[in-house]
Amino acid sequence: MEHEELKFLIGKTVRQAEYVNKINLSSADGFTYHSFSTDGQSEDDKLSAVSSSLTSLSNAATSQLMNTELISTVIESADGNMVLLKTRYRGKDAVLCFISGPQLIVGKARYYAKKLAEAISTIPADQSAV
Repeated sequence: MEHEELKFLIGKTVRQAEYVNKINLSSADGFTYHSFSTDGQSEDDKLSAVSSSLTSLSNAATSQLMNTELISTVIESADGNMVLLKTRYRGKDAVLCFISGPQLIVGKARYYAKKLAEAISTIPADQSAV
């Protein structure tokens, strides 16, 4: 069951940040919790799988090569930016993928993605499932 607070937080971010193309929240192992897309195209499973794989690879590289913890992975392209952040959702590890158009500079995309990831991490675990 999808959490209404998650949909609210994503909607709030989309209203605040112009040029957001996609927002996807997935489990750490690549299963979609929720996905938003301005173009209405449904690539949820593909985006979740790629997001979790890239985050896992980035985390391994950061840990082994830099001996530190991953904060985010940022991919900048001619057509926009992708920010991947580790977060928690309902008490479980999750990955947030935030994709924007090129009009939203990398720093602002990262700012909005980080704010959203922090807000998502405060959503409590579903007590009825316990």
